[in-house]
Amino acid sequence: MTSSSLSSSVHNWNVVDNLEISDHRIITFDINFSVPTTPDITTTIKWNTNNVNWDQWSTIINDKFMNNNITCEHIRDINNKFDLDFLVSFVTTTIQQACDTTMRRYNRRRIKRHPWHNDGHLRELLHLQKSLYRRIRRCRDINQRTTLIEQHQQSRHQYRQRLNNFTKFDHHQLSYWLTEHMQYT
Repeated sequence: MTSSSLSSSVHNWNVVDNLEISDHRIITFDINFSVPTTPDITTTIKWNTNNVNWDQWSTIINDKFMNNNITCEHIRDINNKFDLDFLVSFVTTTIQQACDTTMRRYNRRRIKRHPWHNDGHLRELLHLQKSLYRRIRRCRDINQRTTLIEQHQQSRHQYRQRLNNFTKFDHHQLSYWLTEHMQYT
């Protein structure tokens, strides 16, 4: 797990499969301290524009402009900085109010799902691993426990193979996700 500023400096991460300590895997990686860190890019998107009634949106803006006598002639007659600043502020506020009325706001802390989150088979394998692990802990019969352990190891192997099939992902995000979700398997 790394901070967002350090994650761009982490390279060559690898999960060590041949060394097993309980149910956890060791992750090795290199850190390049010579790479300058860059700040996160912040977005200015505030509203979800997928399902918007654009007619209502434009009506709200037109009504505000009409109520305040903002016309093309008024805009053309602006000849000083104060009036221009006032107009820009008014237009910005009007658009924001129209958006607040007609659109849902995005959650600022929303997290976009990664490809491995959307894979149903991967989720089923993870659920199976957790279920088998729970059954192993509760099992008292040695023969049945041995069978459950074998099934658990097979499901872990299938899960890892499936996870390795994803090629379009950020290694840093995947390593963080693995440390969060693999601790119970």
